[in-house]
Amino acid sequence: MYGYRGKIGILVPSVNTTMEMDFHRLAPEGVSVHTGRITWEKPENSVDSLRDMKRHTLVAAKDVASAHVDVIVYGCTGSGILEGSSGDREIADMLTRETKIPTITTTMAMVEGLREVEIKKVSVASPFSEAVDEKLKGFLEGNGFRVTKLESLHQSNVWDYAKIPPFLLYALGKKAFVSEADGVLIPCTQLRAIEIAEQLEKDIEKPVVTAIQASMWLALKTIGIKSPVNGYGVLLTRL
Repeated sequence: MYGYRGKIGILVPSVNTTMEMDFHRLAPEGVSVHTGRITWEKPENSVDSLRDMKRHTLVAAKDVASAHVDVIVYGCTGSGILEGSSGDREIADMLTRETKIPTITTTMAMVEGLREVEIKKVSVASPFSEAVDEKLKGFLEGNGFRVTKLESLHQSNVWDYAKIPPFLLYALGKKAFVSEADGVLIPCTQLRAIEIAEQLEKDIEKPVVTAIQASMWLALKTIGIKSPVNGYGVLLTRL
């Protein structure tokens, strides 16, 4: 049976083509991944489109819950940061209450992942628009981190995030990093950042946390899977 050790449910924006594929890639033997898609009505990644998406979240959550998953991951960075430092907890609490399944969010995972690898001063490599970047910076600072530098591509079309080749994400992370930072954060579940996390860590000699990597780490931790996942950064070895 697939998922004999545990079943992870993920909720992704309907336009997301990266997170589901990466979760299958990262899942240890015996862990299965089951995906629900949240309707995304507009092509741009704006504050308004992120708020619109939240209206469809519960329907998708109940669908994926019907697969009897052991944890649900709300896999969208942008909407998790909209309401400030505690907005992601409100999403998780609501979905846990309605589905009766423990729910985490990508933004919760990023925060806990940064703390796990002892990043307090963080450099951020972002694909987001300026408005969403401002929300992200406020979210991180509200959770006790100091943003030493935020380097952004300032792209607004979510489809385009998936087209960014990993080598450009590596270059963006390298550009964002400053010596006073404890490490680098690469947010967004539409980016192929897991592919360059470990190489970037080796070259800057500091930890790198990505949205998808952190989400898998916290999901596995939540369901008690103690199988380190190698090759995608130090965080996934902390299980």
